[in-house]
Amino acid sequence: SDQYTDADLQKGVAANPAAARYNVDFWGTPAAQAAAGTVPAQYIVPYPYPCGNTFLGYRSEDAAFRAAPPRKRGGLVLVAGKEPKYFTPAVRAMLAKVAALPAVAEVATTIPPAKLRGAAAPPGVTNRGLLDADAYRGLLADADVVLGLGDPVLGPNALDALEHGCVVVQVKYDRPRVERWVNPRLPWKTQHDFADAVGAPWVVSTTLQKFPDAVAAAVTFRASQAPGS
Repeated sequence: SDQYTDADLQKGVAANPAAARYNVDFWGTPAAQAAAGTVPAQYIVPYPYPCGNTFLGYRSEDAAFRAAPPRKRGGLVLVAGKEPKYFTPAVRAMLAKVAALPAVAEVATTIPPAKLRGAAAPPGVTNRGLLDADAYRGLLADADVVLGLGDPVLGPNALDALEHGCVVVQVKYDRPRVERWVNPRLPWKTQHDFADAVGAPWVVSTTLQKFPDAVAAAVTFRASQAPGS
């Protein structure tokens, strides 16, 4: 904060070794990257990173959905990611194939119109625009499948999708991926390795080329399941 800087906290810990000092850290911090005067256990993280940090997790809970999960409309595929830069030519070609699947009624995304700068959404994709939290939760409750296009890494959307009873189809990288701003000691095999641990049929990690087949199977599977997380 503007009152208590990182340097002030370090001085406080140095002056009082018994004092507890914690950093809230999304990406994980191993000992080699910990700030002077701190240890890995003093970094509170949302995922169980294998580097000695304190795993706190984060709460993803839609109480209204859990109390009375609605029936899915059937065939709605939601594309995660609100940045036009994620819609590469390869992604656009994949989405056109997904939109043409007989079991798919709609492929939707939520790109803010201002970010499109006059450009159109990918062919076959309906852009719902930027939604508030309640409207987005409603969209997840209605969707059968949520697609992860490979970015952003470890975004919470995959867990929100699972909570709302969606099958997650996400990118599996050709080789482990290291992000510039993500802990370099923790390369990622998929867009969300912790969601990937859930496994099929609820989480399918594969290449973009195999997304259409994965989506077709996911829609069929979801139709056989009762509403709920």
